Amino acid sequence: MCAFSLGTETDGSIIYPADRNAVVGIKSTVGSVSCDGLIPEASSLDAVGTIGRTVEDAPLALDAIKGNLQQGEDLRAVIEMIKSAGAEIHEATDFPSAKEIISPTGWNCTLREHAPEDNPDLSEFTVVKTEFYNDIRTYLSNLAANPNEIKSLEDIVAYNKKNADKEGGFPGKHPCWPMGQDNFEKSVKSKGAMDDTYHRALEYIRKKSREEGIDAALSWKGSKLDGLLVPVQAERGVASQVAAKAGMEFPSPLVVNQVPETLR
Repeated sequence: MCAFSLGTETDGSIIYPADRNAVVGIKSTVGSVSCDGLIPEASSLDAVGTIGRTVEDAPLALDAIKGNLQQGEDLRAVIEMIKSAGAEIHEATDFPSAKEIISPTGWNCTLREHAPEDNPDLSEFTVVKTEFYNDIRTYLSNLAANPNEIKSLEDIVAYNKKNADKEGGFPGKHPCWPMGQDNFEKSVKSKGAMDDTYHRALEYIRKKSREEGIDAALSWKGSKLDGLLVPVQAERGVASQVAAKAGMEFPSPLVVNQVPETLR
């Protein structure tokens, strides 16, 4: 196993894999680490992060790409403080492998359809589809080489349709990628218009995740908390991501159905 890996998160792409694999995942505060060169999804939500073996590896790797190595010493001091308070920190713990949990004959999976966008003014997806349309165009225009001359989301949609058997994204076309093109088409339909609906949606999700969400919990009944500790499966990683705040996930000793429960 490598010491760490790098990734990006818009809506749980670091926290969820780390959760399922019983390793440590940490995403940075949006804007604290450069996203230059990364394929974008939504500039208001995109963040760089790390997945590591331990609660030391993942933050140290993040500090390195942020260019602040002094924080590594601060991290070690915090770990020692937590230990002195009576907490146990386990490293190199073996969990059941996928072969032990999943039957060799496989399993049945039913895909759930996305809920309809009944309230675009209150939808995170309104923000994502609008920003993605604009951000992907900017990204494609800055590529040094673009052999297929794909310069917009419309070009991506057309390419996927032409190569549906290989690219997937349509129901019944590719077993590993049965959906996804539908969201591209919704983004194309938005034309990236940052109109009143977009701004109301952005304001709404930030208010619900910040002032009425994480910030409210941190200052509950006059308290001044430094952080919150919640089960990942309860919080689902969405609140901190929509709020553009940092988050860290790590496995706990509690195991349910041979799968470790993780905390964030």
